[in-house]
Amino acid sequence: MSDQSQHLTKTPNIAKYLRDIGVEEPLQQRIELIYSYIQKIVPCRVTDIFVDEYVKEDGTHIYESLTFYADNVTVSAFNFIRKIELHFSQADPKITLMIINSKDYDFEKASDKSRLQIKYYLSQVEQVTGFFKATSKNCDYLMKIHKKYITPPYT
Repeated sequence: MSDQSQHLTKTPNIAKYLRDIGVEEPLQQRIELIYSYIQKIVPCRVTDIFVDEYVKEDGTHIYESLTFYADNVTVSAFNFIRKIELHFSQADPKITLMIINSKDYDFEKASDKSRLQIKYYLSQVEQVTGFFKATSKNCDYLMKIHKKYITPPYT
């Protein structure tokens, strides 16, 4: 196994991401556990992850889901702090509609007040099939993930 399969959260780009959005060691251990399960089911080389999160009015961070991006597969872990529920999908979705909501975010550089939500619908599905939330620095990472893995080529 590669070094990454042993310690995903120590991979430089992923470690920086988790540090930037304030994910601490206990939650990183949970991410490692989920990653180890994914490797047992579908061994893959994860290139990026995204933690879906928001901040409550009292300032508390709420972590909702975790998505792993690999070459041929995307794996989402919903409510990942409390349970293991893994959803596997093709890495290249066919999006028919995308809705982006932002607050205090210019789509280039996030501030502490920045908020970003991206919803998308896949072809032949009438309900929301992807919904991401991000706050502060995580908005920049969501845009990176969005451009790299989600946005269809409109050119």
